[in-house]
Amino acid sequence: MFTLAGINEPDIELIFVDDGSADGTDVYLRDWHTRMQVRCTAVRQENKGPGAARNHGLDLASGQFVWYVDADDDIRAALAVLAPAHQEQFTLRLDALVR
Repeated sequence: MFTLAGINEPDIELIFVDDGSADGTDVYLRDWHTRMQVRCTAVRQENKGPGAARNHGLDLASGQFVWYVDADDDIRAALAVLAPAHQEQFTLRLDALVR
């Protein structure tokens, strides 16, 4: 989440889908939602599994491309490749947030 909070690209949209968790994930996502610098949506649905959660997020998406990220994915290297013009910006922000 720290990585995602460091993104400030106007063309990026973040969508979080809580798939019916019982551990307070919805509260956690609502808290992070307020920290994001880009368009962000956080929704909760009845537990239907990862496929249904991804489809729900896809239904809400407005962009041309979709990138599914799971909680255990480290996306910092991919962000640098996908946005080379902003590589330094991402690196500096992520280093500051991760420390």
